[in-house]
Amino acid sequence: MLKIRIILRFRGIMSASELARKYLDLIAAGRFDCVRQLFRADARIVLPPSMDKGASLDVTTFCNMLEGAVKLFEVGPRYIVTGETSEADRSVLEFEGPGKLKNGKEFTMTYCIVIGEVGGLIAEFREYVDTRHAFTLLSGGADEATSTRA
Repeated sequence: MLKIRIILRFRGIMSASELARKYLDLIAAGRFDCVRQLFRADARIVLPPSMDKGASLDVTTFCNMLEGAVKLFEVGPRYIVTGETSEADRSVLEFEGPGKLKNGKEFTMTYCIVIGEVGGLIAEFREYVDTRHAFTLLSGGADEATSTRA
């Protein structure tokens, strides 16, 4: 019970930047139960329209999708922050996620997320990612991006 109180107290003071970095840390650790707790129940999650699940998701669907994607990896992904621009209630985080897929292929993706914070929780989440590159690598194929990332 004490742990829950500490987490709730800590979340109440998290800035958008802290939420963005905590999000990456929890995903890398496979802690999807804790990822859900970073979001408001009514959070707006927007992904590229070319994603399989559509452009707008609820928190549960989004976290289930993340958990399913991570299961495709033998190792990783590890997230490396390459840039950040933040205000008090909004953070833009650029990062790379290299890892090794279960099919033996190396996987590297460049991401950009925008997080809007309200009351210490994620109220808005937007992800910008090269979906063509991701789908090609995850399906076992190769594209121009793979040959330049070797």
